[in-house]
Amino acid sequence: MCVLLCVRCISCLSTRWRCYWDQDSHSCLSSKEDSKHSLLENATFCPSLVAENVAPSPSGMTQNFTLFLDNVVQGEELECDFGNEQRYDSRWLEDSSGVKCSGVTLTTVEKSQVFQLSLRRKGHLDKYIDSPKPVTVEVYNCGVGNGDCSQCWGRENLGHLCGWCDNSCRPRNDCQYMNSQCPDPEITKVGIHIHTHTHTHTHTHTHTHTHH
Repeated sequence: MCVLLCVRCISCLSTRWRCYWDQDSHSCLSSKEDSKHSLLENATFCPSLVAENVAPSPSGMTQNFTLFLDNVVQGEELECDFGNEQRYDSRWLEDSSGVKCSGVTLTTVEKSQVFQLSLRRKGHLDKYIDSPKPVTVEVYNCGVGNGDCSQCWGRENLGHLCGWCDNSCRPRNDCQYMNSQCPDPEITKVGIHIHTHTHTHTHTHTHTHTHH
C-alpha cells in the first residue's frame, strides 16, 4: 500500500501504514529491507518548502523569488517550476537555507490567474520538494475586465496595482501621468428634460381637478 498511495515524503510517512521514505530513489517503501539507503521514518524530517505569502504581480513583469527550505542539503540542484513548462534555475543563497529564482516572467491574458510554485530536483521530471502549504503566485492583467476609471482603481482592493492613464487601465509603473481621482459622472440633458415634463403634467392635472 505504501508504494501505491504515496509519491511525496510527507504523505508517505503520514499514512496509517508503517512506511519509509527513500530520499535517493524518491519512493515510499513498506519495508526497511527494500533499500540499502538511509530511510526517513518521521514526516517532520521530510525535505520541504516553507510557505511564503507572495504579493500579486502584473502580467509580464520580471521578478525574483526567494524560497526557504527545511531538511534539504544545501547545494542540491533545484529549479522553480510554475507549470506549463515554465521552469527557472535556482541558486542557493550564501549561508542560508534559501534559494533564489531569478528572471521569472509570468504572463496571463485573463483578468487574474494563479500559478503554483514548486521546487523540483533538477533533471527529474517527477521529483519535487514537498510543499505542505502550496506557494501560489497571482498574476493579473490590468487591461482585462475594466470598462472605466473607477473599475480600474477599484482593483486595488484585490491587491492589483492598476492605474487609469491615456484613457485605459494599465499597470501603474507604465503610467507617466495618472490621477487617482476619477471624473464625476456627467448628468445628461435627457434626464433633466424627463424630470421637467413630469412636473408640468402634475401641475396641469391639479388645476383641472380644482375647476371641476
